[in-house]
Amino acid sequence: MIKTPIYLFYFSLVFGIFPLLVTLISGAIASLFGCQLNEATCICVILGLNIGPLLGSMGVVGWFSFYTIPLALGGILFSFIWAIANKFSKKNDRK
Repeated sequence: MIKTPIYLFYFSLVFGIFPLLVTLISGAIASLFGCQLNEATCICVILGLNIGPLLGSMGVVGWFSFYTIPLALGGILFSFIWAIANKFSKKNDRK
């Protein structure tokens, strides 16, 4: 069996979940160091370095999931259709 539908499935899964993971990681870092994370202003000083703007940007990346999750679901659906089509075409080739 061709492995390409499997690769498409995993790529779509990672593509769809990645923005949410980035947002969750930024929230975890902010809460770990006791910072308040929001979209407007975020001041989070760690070891003398203000990483607040970085955490704020990472927090906003979650909004991309409105685009990536539907695209990922389409990719996952297409990979299932592709795998089923490959399975039936292999059966017909053997006859």
